[in-house]
Amino acid sequence: GRSFIFSLIADYKLHNKAFIWLNIVNGKPIELWRIPTTQITPKSDGNLGIAYFDYNPGGGVQSIQIPPEQIVYWKGYDPDNMIYPDSSLSSVSMVAKSDLKMQDWNQNVYDGNGRLPGVMTFADMIPDPQWEQIGDDIDEAANKQNILRLRGTGTGAIGWIQTSSQPKDMEFYVGRQNNLYEIWNRIAPGVVSMLYENSTEANSRTGKATIIDLVVYPLLQMLYETMTAQIIWRYYGTDLKIEPDDIRV
Repeated sequence: GRSFIFSLIADYKLHNKAFIWLNIVNGKPIELWRIPTTQITPKSDGNLGIAYFDYNPGGGVQSIQIPPEQIVYWKGYDPDNMIYPDSSLSSVSMVAKSDLKMQDWNQNVYDGNGRLPGVMTFADMIPDPQWEQIGDDIDEAANKQNILRLRGTGTGAIGWIQTSSQPKDMEFYVGRQNNLYEIWNRIAPGVVSMLYENSTEANSRTGKATIIDLVVYPLLQMLYETMTAQIIWRYYGTDLKIEPDDIRV
């Protein structure tokens, strides 16, 4: 059904590969099952072919060697590995990691009542008992998100050195927006112009057409060609092929 096709396309777009197990009875598949890409790996026969697929469902279950004729293997292109191409997520992982770090930074700041990291300096040497009390007062104020007030710290002045830039100066908003656009352009070219808040109707329609023409329709063609080559012939021979509806604008 639709969910089956969607999951295969999602696997392909995210991991550059997708797998289907064929439950074959009397030479014909009676069931098709999607196998998550993280649970199965093709093993080379040393001759640019596949000897078997190593299936490991996890949970301490022993892995299974599945013959290649029972697996429909839909894969993309990788010049460094023709049998097991690298995941598409590798190219956006650094972008995603930096964005998560920005989120962590914001969360840590606002957990501390919006205080930026800094250093408190004391002109005088503070006796140890008072020094420990000052530390406890700082921690308590931070936990309660109160303004810190200190007394009995000696005659010298207290200074504050900020050790981090303001979020505005760090351009977090622009950086996170650029991260979003970079991921969108990698996974679905055209979606930025379609969904950008300042896009006109013409831009949105052009972006939608770009996604359909350059992403969705070619994906459907590749999927159906793979199914024709590896599944359909088992039912009807080599004279029949399946094709997607032409949904291009």
